[in-house]
Amino acid sequence: MLYPAELRARAGASIRVGGCAAQPLSPRMAAALRPPKRALRPAIMRCLVPNLAILSLAACSAPTTGPEPSLAPRAAEAIDPRVPIPGEVPTGSVDPVLAQRLGQLVGEARAGVPAFDARQADADRLAGAAGPMASESWVAAQQALSLLIEQFGVTTRAAANIDELGASRLQGQRWITPADQQAIAAAAAEVLAISNRQAAAIDRLKNQLAR
Repeated sequence: MLYPAELRARAGASIRVGGCAAQPLSPRMAAALRPPKRALRPAIMRCLVPNLAILSLAACSAPTTGPEPSLAPRAAEAIDPRVPIPGEVPTGSVDPVLAQRLGQLVGEARAGVPAFDARQADADRLAGAAGPMASESWVAAQQALSLLIEQFGVTTRAAANIDELGASRLQGQRWITPADQQAIAAAAAEVLAISNRQAAAIDRLKNQLAR
């Protein structure tokens, strides 16, 4: 029995004779020289299927190397969600340097109140006696109003410095403690009350002299 390789060798020798060019093979000869296709036999498949099943079961039953996860409750699960949240956050103590500076600014606003009240009394008196616009008495009332506005600047500067103090601390420290926030808010509120009263008096005199 001749194998396909031997058949191809003999066919090549028989075709090439006397140095002549090789003749093309007939379809029947080419089919005879082509190696046959082999399919898996049923017996081999019957052997492979049980082996694959055994390997799958062995992979599933392989023991784990690490510790098994615990089924005990976690620490977060032990917290009762019904526990009430404290309504007030501890504020702590105010920074002594901040408290001292706030006291100075509030003191400046308070100290300017008597001088403002005295100038307001003069402006009220002159505005009540002022004649027509551009008259001598009207000009005197306007001058008194200008002095009152100048005194009002003491209060506005104190308020601006308090705001700047809070902004600079927030920019430098990236945050402000609750105690410091409350101290700044209290100082700003007190100075704002003084400022609102003085601003209302100035607006009233302006309207009175504008007629």
